[in-house]
Amino acid sequence: MTADQKPRKLLFHIGHHKTGTTTLQNAFARSEVTLTGGKILYPGNLAHNYLTRHFKAYAQDGRLLPGRPGQPGLETIAERMQQGNFDVAVISGEAFEDFDPRQALAVLEKFMLPHVTDHAVICYVRPHAARILSSFAEQDKGGWLNGTPESFFRKAETRGRFHYAPRLNLWADVFKSHFQLRPMVREELADGSLLQDFI
Repeated sequence: MTADQKPRKLLFHIGHHKTGTTTLQNAFARSEVTLTGGKILYPGNLAHNYLTRHFKAYAQDGRLLPGRPGQPGLETIAERMQQGNFDVAVISGEAFEDFDPRQALAVLEKFMLPHVTDHAVICYVRPHAARILSSFAEQDKGGWLNGTPESFFRKAETRGRFHYAPRLNLWADVFKSHFQLRPMVREELADGSLLQDFI
């Protein structure tokens, strides 16, 4: 609970990759999203993917990693939230897609949840075929692989990279009703936009 009991909410957006996360993060980082009668706290210059290292270090060893310009650490984020000058706080990092939700909850309970009255963990999932082709195209363009979409799929299948269900089920088990899963399917999104749907 917050000290003054004013309703405040944390939105913890965990991706997935290839669902338009950069567009969402840019909009919040540039203060292009407004809240009628309220204020948004988006700590950082862009994505919060760097926070996976901070979460892991604290959850596993109790270590607090230092922040950098534009990339505040956990203590700094907690201090900004404790000041209470916001109605909705947003943390967005698609790198949390593969993170252990039990560790995530432990860190959130220590640094962020004490300063809000409600929270949601929000995840968008792109259908498998579109996700695989998009990931292949990105890696092929970057020169990180040599092969065909079929060989890329076989390798990813062996590693279980796109086996969403077990990971998503664990997030749902840990966060229960606070976990919200949305399809990254244009006709299912508000105005066909991830950003509008998130808002």
